[in-house]
Formats: sequence, C-alpha cells, structure tokens
Amino acid sequence: MGPPKGYTDDLAHLSDLDEQTILKELKDRYECDMIYTYIGDILVSVNPYKQLNIYGDVPGKKYEHIKEFKDLPPHIYAMASKTHQSVQRTGTNQCLLVSGESGAGKTESSKMLVAQIVRLTNDSEFSNLHQKIVEVNPLLEAFGNAETVMNRNSSRFGKLIELILSPEGDIAGAKITEHMLEKSRVVNKMSGERTFHIFYCLFAGLSVNEKKRYYLRRPETYRIIEEDYGTKVFRSGGDYEDYEMRMGELRNIFNIVGFSSQEVDLILGLVAGILHLCNIDFVTDPEIDQVIIVNEDEIDFASTLLSLQPEDLATVLLSNRAFVRGERIVTLKTVSQASDGRDALAKVLYSRLFSWIVAQINIELDPNVDRRNNRSLRTIGILDMAGFENFPVNSLEQLCINTANEQLQNFFNEYIFAWELREYQGEGIKSPKVKFENNRDVLDLLLRRPEGIFAILEDECRLQTSTDQSYVDKLDQCLGKHSHYKKSKAREPVFTVSHFAGLVKYNVEGVIEKNRETLSPNFTSLMENSQNMLIAKMFSVQVTESGRFDSPESLKGDHSWSAPEWSLPNRPAFGPGDSLSRQVGRRLKERASRERQQQMTGPPKNTTSAHFRMSLSELVDKLTSSEPHFIRCLKPNTNQSPNNFDSKLILSQLRSTGVLETTRIRKQGFPTRLPHHVFVDRYKLLGFPATAIIEPSFMKNACLRILKATDIRDCELGNTKVFLRYWQTDKLNLCLDVMIEELVTLQSVIRTFVTRRRFLSIRKQHQKHQELLTSFGEFVSRENSKVYHMMVSSDDHDRFNYQTQLEETERREAERRETERREAERRETERRGAPVMPHVTNRGVPDYYHHIEEDYNWPRPDYYNEPDPRQPSSHQGHHQGRQIPDVQGQHDQKENSGFLYQNHLNQLLQKWGELDPDIWCKILYMEYDRPVAKFYILDREVSIDMSYEEFDGERIGLGVFRNSRRDTLSEEYRSYIGKGLMLRRDDEMMVFDEHISLLQHQSIVGISFIKDEKEIAATPCWLLIINVTALRQLKDPNVKNQVQQKLAEMTVLQGEDEMEEEKRRKEAETRHKTREWSKRNLRQGVKGIDAPLRKTRLDLRQKGEKINKHMVYSWDEQNFVGKEKLINLSGLQDDFDEAESMFGGPRRPTQRGAGGTFSSSSSFYPGKAPARKNWAKIKSAIKEEQGKDDEEGIKAKMDRY
Repeated sequence: MGPPKGYTDDLAHLSDLDEQTILKELKDRYECDMIYTYIGDILVSVNPYKQLNIYGDVPGKKYEHIKEFKDLPPHIYAMASKTHQSVQRTGTNQCLLVSGESGAGKTESSKMLVAQIVRLTNDSEFSNLHQKIVEVNPLLEAFGNAETVMNRNSSRFGKLIELILSPEGDIAGAKITEHMLEKSRVVNKMSGERTFHIFYCLFAGLSVNEKKRYYLRRPETYRIIEEDYGTKVFRSGGDYEDYEMRMGELRNIFNIVGFSSQEVDLILGLVAGILHLCNIDFVTDPEIDQVIIVNEDEIDFASTLLSLQPEDLATVLLSNRAFVRGERIVTLKTVSQASDGRDALAKVLYSRLFSWIVAQINIELDPNVDRRNNRSLRTIGILDMAGFENFPVNSLEQLCINTANEQLQNFFNEYIFAWELREYQGEGIKSPKVKFENNRDVLDLLLRRPEGIFAILEDECRLQTSTDQSYVDKLDQCLGKHSHYKKSKAREPVFTVSHFAGLVKYNVEGVIEKNRETLSPNFTSLMENSQNMLIAKMFSVQVTESGRFDSPESLKGDHSWSAPEWSLPNRPAFGPGDSLSRQVGRRLKERASRERQQQMTGPPKNTTSAHFRMSLSELVDKLTSSEPHFIRCLKPNTNQSPNNFDSKLILSQLRSTGVLETTRIRKQGFPTRLPHHVFVDRYKLLGFPATAIIEPSFMKNACLRILKATDIRDCELGNTKVFLRYWQTDKLNLCLDVMIEELVTLQSVIRTFVTRRRFLSIRKQHQKHQELLTSFGEFVSRENSKVYHMMVSSDDHDRFNYQTQLEETERREAERRETERREAERRETERRGAPVMPHVTNRGVPDYYHHIEEDYNWPRPDYYNEPDPRQPSSHQGHHQGRQIPDVQGQHDQKENSGFLYQNHLNQLLQKWGELDPDIWCKILYMEYDRPVAKFYILDREVSIDMSYEEFDGERIGLGVFRNSRRDTLSEEYRSYIGKGLMLRRDDEMMVFDEHISLLQHQSIVGISFIKDEKEIAATPCWLLIINVTALRQLKDPNVKNQVQQKLAEMTVLQGEDEMEEEKRRKEAETRHKTREWSKRNLRQGVKGIDAPLRKTRLDLRQKGEKINKHMVYSWDEQNFVGKEKLINLSGLQDDFDEAESMFGGPRRPTQRGAGGTFSSSSSFYPGKAPARKNWAKIKSAIKEEQGKDDEEGIKAKMDRY
C-alpha cells in the first residue's frame, strides 16, 4: 500500500503508475505550494508564478549535508547538494540539465542551483569570485533575454555554466559558454514581443545627460523597439520602473563582475549605435534613379558612436565593391539590399558584442587559466536552454530552438531508457517492461546529412537563385514521405514537423536570407578600421565554426582603449535638394558605369544553421562526458498566473517528456550501474579492512560480500557491473559516511592521545626548566646579596680612608704653615744675629726633611660627590655662551671616548662573520656620544653631506635623520655642514707595513664636521669611521708574526729601561740624603741638568725674570735629550686614549679617583712610584714673587704645577 495521495515526495513509490494518478498527485502538491517532486533521482518542478518562502540562506543550510532524498522534502537545493557530493565522491564531472517549455521556470531554477552550489563552497578566500558567479546571470539576461508572448523573461540563447571545483570541493573558477543567440531579434520581432532587455534599459535607466551623450530621443522613434500602431514603448509606469530598476542593478553588476567604467561606456555606446543604425531608412530617388538615405542625421549619430566616417558608412550601405579576376566591381544596391545589409551589420555587431561580454566575464571568473590544465579539477555544469516554442508564426529561430530541445530529449531518452535497457541485455539482467517514445527519427529528419532539413537549407543558401519557395519544394520532394514531416496542402512556404512536444508549423519566408548571414567584406573591412579599438578587435578576431571567438583571451581589455569623443562631424553644407547620400550615389554610379558588373557566385562561408549544428554538437559532447542529473520544469498554465493548474496542459507536457515511462523505469529499473572494480574501490571499507588488497579475479565475490555486509537486497550483479536502484546508492553512501565518521572519530581520539602525551612531556620539561630557573635565580640573589654587602663594606672602608687622607692633608697644611712661620722667625733671628736651632717636630724629625716631602694629591673614589677642598668649587667656565668643560670633565670624556671607540669596535667584531666581504668601511653619524645612523660602505667612494636624499650606496644625506635628543647647538652646527666630505678607498696604499703597533688605532677614527673639541665625544656632530679592511689585515699570518716579534723586542727594552731607571732612582735618593749642595758639589738633576741654586735665584730676581720659567722638573720630556722615549703598546694606549688594546702586552695599571684617572707608576719609570719633588722650595719661590696673591691664588698655582 502506497503513501497517501498528495504527500508522496517520490512518484516512484506510488503503487498505481498511470497518467491520472501522477497528474492528481502533482496537482494536490501544487495546491499545497509543494512545487517540487522526485521521480527517483529526477526532480520535477512546477512553476508557481509567485514568490514562495522556501529559498535563501536558511533553507539552503538545511540541505547542505543531505544524505538521502527522503530525509528532507523535495527541493532544487537537494539536487545541487547531491551533485556537489557526487563530484567529491566519484571524482567525475557532473551536469545538471534543466529542461522544459518556455515559461516553465528554467532560468530561475538555474540561478538557484548556482546560488546553492556557491553556498556549499562559501570559502572566504573565494568570496569575491562567488559573488561574481551569482551576479553574472542578471547581466547575461539583460543582453540575452527578451519578452515573448509566452514569457516576459525568455532566454533567447542557451548557456552552459561550468563551475570549476578544486580537489577540496571549493569553487576555483567558472566558465560560461553561450549557444545559439537569437540575433535576428535585434531587427525583427513578432507582434506583442520585444527585443532584448538592454535596449529598453537605456531609455528607462539613463540620465538626461547620458541620453544626450548617446544622441537618444523618445523610444517611440526607434524602429526596433517601437510598438504596433503607434502605442507607447513602456506600457505602464510599473513597466518603466522595472526597466529603470534593472538598469540600476546592471550598473552595480558591471562593477562587481569587473568591468571598468570606460568599458561600460563603450558597451552602452555600441548599443545606442545599433539603435541609430537600425533607424536608417532607404528610398529610391527618381531623379537620379538610385537609393538614398532619408534620415541622414542617423548616419551621423551611428558613425559617431561606432567611430566611423559618415561617408564610409554611407558608401558600404549603398553599394557593393568586389574584386573579380583582379578587377574591382562596384554595384549599387536596391532598397531591399541596403536594408538587408543594414540589418546584417546590426545583427553581427550585437552578436559579437554579446560574445565579447561573455568572454570578458569568463576572464574575470577564471583568473588563473592554467587551472584548466590540471586534471584534478572537476566541473559541475548547469545547462539553461531556451524552452520548446510553438508560436502562431514560427521561423528559423524556433526551428533551431526546438531542434536543440529535441536533442536534449533524445539525450534524456538515451540515458534513462536506451542505454539502461541495452546494459540489461548485455549483462544478462532481466529488463523491465517499459515502452518509451524514441525521437531518434525526428533528429534524423532535422540533422541528417545530406537529406535533413538543415542540410537542404545550407545547400539552397549556396545557390544565388534559391528562393524560400524553392527551398520548401525541395523539402517536400526529399522528405514528403517521412512520418514526422508534413507538407503544406497549398503552395505556401510552410511545412510541419512532429516534435516530441507536438506538431509545429514553420513559415520559411525570409529563411534563406536569415540563414546566409554573410556580412559583406565591405562591412567587415569598415569595422576593422574603426577608431574604436573594441570594435576593431571584435571584427578582426577569428570566429569558430560554432560562431564564438576563437581566442577570447585576445579580446581581454588592456585599459588602453580611449573613450571616443562622441561629437558630430563637421560636414560642409549641401545645396538645395542635395545631400550626403545623393553625392555618394552619384560618385558610385559614375564608377559603376566604367566598370564591368559581374555577379559573385559560390556558397557563403558561414551560415546560421552551420553555427547552430556545430554549437549543438559541442554541447552534446560535453553532456556525454559528464554524469547528468535531470530537472524537468513544467508550465501549469499559459497565462503565467498563480494558483492555476491546467491539467490538460500539464498532461500534454508529461506525455511529451515521457514522465510516466521515466517513473516506471525508475521504479523497476537500476539507474546506478557501476563496474565491479569501481564498486569495490568506492565501498571496500564496508566489507573489508582498509589495508586489504583485493585481487582482480575476486572482484565479483568482493561485491557480493560488500552487499551482504550492508544488507542490500533486490539488486542485480551482472557479468561486469553491479546494478543498484536509485535509493540503494543513497543507502550505501550513508553507510560509507557513517564508517568514515567513525574512522574520523577514532583518528581524533588517537591524535588526542598522542598530542596529550607530547603535551605532558613538554609540560614536564617546562616544569623542570622552571625549577632550574628558580634555583638559578635564588643563587643569583644570594650572590648579589654577598656582592652588595661587600660593596657596602668597601664603601665604608673607602670613606674611612678618604676621611683619613683628608685629615692628613689638613695636618700637613697646618705643619706647612707652622714651618713657614718658624722659617720666618729663624730668618728674623739670623738677621738680628741670634743662633738658629733646628726645629724638631713632635715626631723628632728635623723640619727641613718635610721640605722634600711630596705634596701628593691623593685620589679618591668616583662615587664620592664631596668636593675636594684643595680644588676650586667650580670646574667649568663659560666662554661666549658656550660651556667649557674643565680638566676633570675632559678626562672623563677621554675615558668615555675610549669606551665609545672600543664599544663600537666590539659590536663590529661580533658581527664579523655576517659582513659582506665587499664591505671596506663602516660609518656612524654621531651627535656627541650618541649614534644617530650607521652605514656599511661597499662602493669605492661615498660622499657625506647635509642633503635630504636617501642613502643609495654612493651618497649619505644627513638631513633626513632625526634625533629626539638633539640640542640647539647640534642643530646650528648641522646647518654649516653643507657639501660635507668625500671618503675614498685607496687600494694601493699599504697602511700596515711600518707601524704594526698602530693597527687598532688606524682602523677607527673620529672626524668632526665643524670644530674639533679636545675630546671627540664632546663634538656636536661628527663621524665615527671604522676601517674594515684594516681589521681584516689582522688575520694575515705575516702581520701576526711581526706583532709578536715587536712585542718581544719591546719586552727586552722595557727590562733594560727598568734597570736603568732603578739605578738613577737610587742615585737621586743618595743625593737627597747627603744634602751636599755647594758650589763644589752641585746637585745634579735626573739627566745631569743643574738645579737652580739660591744664588741663581737671586740673580734671576735681580734681572726681573721669574724663577718658574727656569725651573727644570723631572716630568718634562724635553729634558731627556740623551734618551729616546720607549714606545710600547701601553704608551700607545695612553696617546690614543683607547680603553683596551686588541693585543696582549705590558700595560700600566690605572686607578680612578675623584681627581680622574691616574697611573700608579711614572711614564718613564714603569712599575715604580714617581720621583718626589721639592714642592716646599717651589712654593716659597712662588710666594716671594707673588707676595700680593691671596691663598686661593697660591693654591691655583700649585694645582697648575
């Protein structure tokens, strides 16, 4: 017992299969707004002619993962989802065939299929591409659809949309193929019909200025869109608003798909040019006995919009020019010939414009053309063909459309019935008792060569003497006895064909001229020379046998087209009764009278029927190579009114499309037929382990095992194939999906376990590392505490030492003052003649021993901020507004400069292995001690100036660099840099041959732009230059040997010098202790120079000279005339103020105190304390010379000495 009537989603489940039962079921479902019904795996759709709330994203999401058709109500979204699943499961191309009569809803169904497939692959990476694919249909409808008596939006061409899918199932691109555009509708339309939508959109959607740009007037003045009997083009305000809204959407779609505003302007200009071209009227002028143009302003408008010369366009419209046997033949046209030429040009121009638009869309939808060569890509094709038509007057256009539908019906019959029944017989399977109407005879009648209707038509077009009646007579003669051909009883140019959908009577009046479609070479040459590059390209590109462009990529817009200046040409004024066409006609007539007229013979190269046959053949080949899915669209009534179910009309369509036979064979037959190896490869997991290897000889038994494991019964196993009913395939796929989901779950559990184990291991290592870090931190904390306490202790010790030294200094100062007082008393006593007794200090030491004690300036640690009482309170002075650092600050800067040099040198050496071998110099732009920019120089020369140009390897512009810490002085000095300097590499100069010890100091140098300070780090703006080439020389083994040899020599010389200095020091101590200073035993200096005696001082005083100018001290280098100063690395370090040498070697230990950095040994007595000076005598002499100086002046003199 079957399901209740009106609730059967699948007609194949009905118990009673007859016409009335199926018709009643469809009617009950239609009245409940259930317009979709299954016939097995075929979908039947009845057009509701109203909006239903069953479309959109929400219903589409419900059908995304449908497993079986029975899971959800029938819907066109289910067909799209199953097709997408099939292409992923089988890896074969799929095709959705939407068929039905005109007005059955094929175009809307196609758009819904595209939208659902795009929704299934809604990947953000291709979101822009998906939007283009969805929006491209309205664009094609504007140029390829028109209103007929049966449908307001009838497709006047066939389109195959191929969605290109990646292996992951995402849409990677799309391609649209147009078939059989009804271009004759551009110039001819029947009463009650309209031409293509785009012409009406121009008048409803363009602004007033845009209409003026295209020279458009009222729509009723144009021949190809005017209505009958002078009625208005737009029948109502709503009709006008519909086209106005369509034009607005069209502008937006142009932008979305990828057309530029310039290309849109060209397209609209060409459409307007076709309007003006078709509006040209011809009449015969009796005065000159030739054809002339009545409305020559249309010539101006058309030629301007098509970028042609008016004279050239008028010439090709009024005459024919041909070359026969080397002679040019010119013939004047009649009115009918001129009108035919005008219409032929308009049709070809519109057809090629439409093909160009499709080619541009394909380029935008598939940016990567190379993907087509990838075999892993699969396609889903959606075919939307113009439906079967039967008008009161049917011509060549209806013959082509109905032949295409006849071919699709034959493909349906072959796939559903003939192929299936043949396979039953070949595989030894009992076939169901099904009878179907095979339309193979009708196709032979139409397409068979050489005696088919189209073959005879092409033969007649080859003859110049053929007429429409002669064509019908030949058809009657050759096909009069065919069972599906009926000739007219009267002698009229008509014949009748019995199609699968019924009898259609064709009127062949004008068919010969329509089919020839031979555009005169004069027109082709004219359009190729158009100033509009788009028109020139469209007429120069080769056209295939199917009527499409041979290489669409060559028409890709390069945006080099310039929008033509559409302004009317300036022509000279004509005299009374004269015009452009009259002048052209007179010239042509004169030329024709001098040339021999000959008729051109031979068949036309291209015909409409030939293009149609080739296009139809290509379409069938594509369908045959894909796995088809059928959608049958039915028209419930002829009035396009909702809630109106015409049972008689529906029954006629059910009979013509074979729905009853389809239902019966889907119920009794096996639509799924898989070879044994394909079946096993696809469903092996259901009966065998995943790693099982099945031998070819065991394939049939393997199929039985899989069917038994899934409990599939009522199927057939043939010799080489497995035969399954349509619902059994869904059950197998469902079982396979469940198995895959379980495998995925198992894999996820295993991956979770492995990942968790890896995570625990990583976490354990992390915890261990954290413990090590914690222990290390505790260790560092303890050590830091120890260091802190050690530094505090050292700080206290230094404070105590400092206080002790300060007290000792005060004590010495007090003793000095006391000594001076006693000396003054002693002198006073001597002057009076009293004896002088040596004064004994508290320690029992004679006072004059204190005269030879050194008044030593004890150093103190840097971290003490207390001022030295023996130093002036301020160490800085001011000169002309500039701050001048004192000696102490200069010494600190000297230390900072050495550290600065060494720091940048160390940074370079750390990156030594990463340096380019061609780098010979590194330059740092410095402001004080702060680097602002650095450069690695490879070129031989580089200029450094104050320009604002970016560094290009040869020029450094310092103007572009900013420094947030830059002061006003630096900014002022930078303004004086100007052209700067040029730094050049000298490859021939050998810097390191003679001065091995200067290697480090010759590799780094500081250069000031404006003024050299005593210390380079105090310069506001300067350059620090490191000679990388010099540093590379240090790796030379010869240089290394020379350095080691020099160090050894210096060590020997230093030892000898130390011995000599020790001897001299002992001699000096002996002289100090003996105190034998007399005229006979003069005191000798360190180098044999006499010390100034008392008498000498008195002589100098009498001469008025200062004693200090004649004082010779042991630290003056110029006194050592007989001994050359030793140069070692330590000395070099002092001379060049470097903080650290690159070599090992002897180095004097230094200490840092409050007074700056000082050496613990003399420069000339390494390792020993410096010789003491008789500071008491020096101070006494200075005090006697400058008795009026106060105490602070004496201290300043002492500090200077």
